[in-house]
Amino acid sequence: MLTFVQFLLEYPVSDLRYFEALPDFEPDEDVEKCVNKYHLNNLLHWKIIRNRSFTRSREMDKGVIGMIPDDIEENWFHELGHEIYDRCDKDKIKPVLDEIRNEYGLSENGLKWISIGGYDYSYSHSGKDYEYDELFAISFAFYEGDHEKFDDAAIDKEFATILKSLQDEPLFNKNPYTDRDSDGPIG
Repeated sequence: MLTFVQFLLEYPVSDLRYFEALPDFEPDEDVEKCVNKYHLNNLLHWKIIRNRSFTRSREMDKGVIGMIPDDIEENWFHELGHEIYDRCDKDKIKPVLDEIRNEYGLSENGLKWISIGGYDYSYSHSGKDYEYDELFAISFAFYEGDHEKFDDAAIDKEFATILKSLQDEPLFNKNPYTDRDSDGPIG
């Protein structure tokens, strides 16, 4: 196997072969239960990336999720949220994400974030095309990973209903990369 530096010299950064060749890593029991609850068992490949150039965990393509060593459990749920969002019927989820953004969102100097559970979470760091994806991943980690609830009862009920539908009726797209968000960014 090539070293990471050799790989970057040989292939573009978007090439997943280096990461796919890394051994799979099993998440802890709580994350694994959640993976199974959302019918993603055997579809995800968690990788521990021990390279200083990787400072944050991230969801990649083809079910590969790169985690930095000793990352907090909430980030495991956050990255799982990205995978779920990529594979679902986004039209069913976007209305509640708009409500979450409208109720909990803040914006200043081009940075957008939501304030929930006493914490501020940025959702604009991945660019306008991925703001819904980030909002879902944040909300998913808040709800499933932290076992929190939105203090707005209507939003909490709607988000819980969306998550239940994702568990009960597979809304998952077999190939999540053929149906990317194409309707533009959120406001």
